[in-house]
Amino acid sequence: MNASFFTIDDRSSAADLGLRDRVCLVTGGSRGLGRAAAQVLTDEGAKVVVTGRSSSVADADHSLRGDAHAVGVVADNGDPASAETVVNTARRLTPQRFP
Repeated sequence: MNASFFTIDDRSSAADLGLRDRVCLVTGGSRGLGRAAAQVLTDEGAKVVVTGRSSSVADADHSLRGDAHAVGVVADNGDPASAETVVNTARRLTPQRFP
């Protein structure tokens, strides 16, 4: 049995997910699946807040391509202060959606 795999570059027939200008949060986005998810979201036109515990996540706005804006935030999801920082970052991306 042969498995069929695709890469992000093979998405020429992918459907529009309707994410343009939406804010998406990707935790664990400094590498691996989180980084790939962030890339797909920015390719779809989303504004992405990428979090991770590693300082390498801070370069997300430079390394992710696409029409959208990506912001990297060094954060530990178990720390309430980090969660507040992440939420405030998302608020800055879409001030009209938050009170």
